[in-house]
Amino acid sequence: KEEALHDYAVDMLKLCGTKVILIDELQQVEELATNANVRAFLRGIKALINDTRRPVVVGGTRGIVDFLRSEPQIRSRVENRFEMKPMEVAEEVKALLTFERYLPLRRATDLRANPDTIGAIQSYSRGYIGRVARLLQAATYVAIETGEERLTRQMIDEVGRRMI
Repeated sequence: KEEALHDYAVDMLKLCGTKVILIDELQQVEELATNANVRAFLRGIKALINDTRRPVVVGGTRGIVDFLRSEPQIRSRVENRFEMKPMEVAEEVKALLTFERYLPLRRATDLRANPDTIGAIQSYSRGYIGRVARLLQAATYVAIETGEERLTRQMIDEVGRRMI
C-alpha cells in the first residue's frame, strides 16, 4: 500500500509537469515523529528525489539542515542553504494588505486606515511572513469567536503577546 501510494505520487507529479517539489515547515515532522518514523520519512524524500528526478526545496527552521543530514543518503543531496531575511516595512505592508483581502471576516478591517494596527503586526512578526500569517490567522479566529468579524488592534495585541 505504501509503495502504491509512492508510485501514485510520483506519477501525478510527472503528469502534472511538476518542476520543483516544495516541502515547507519540515521542522514539524521532526518535532512530532519518532526516530523510526523520521528515518522512514527521510527515506521517502530520498525515493521521491530519485524517482521524480525533480529538485526538492525544503523550508523550515535553522535546525532542519541537521535533521536532513541525519540520513546519510540525503546528506549528499543537501547542497544549498538560504536564510530568509525579514521583509522590509514596505514589503510587509503590501503582504498585509494582500492577506487582508482573503480573511474570512464579514466586516472590513481596513488596515490601510489603521497604521497603529499595522505597526503592531510588524512588531510581533518581526518582518517574517510566516509569523504574519500565523498572527493574522489566530486574530481572525478571535474576531470570529467574539462576533467582531474584523481585526482590531486589541486582538492583534492579545494574539501577539501569546506568540512571543
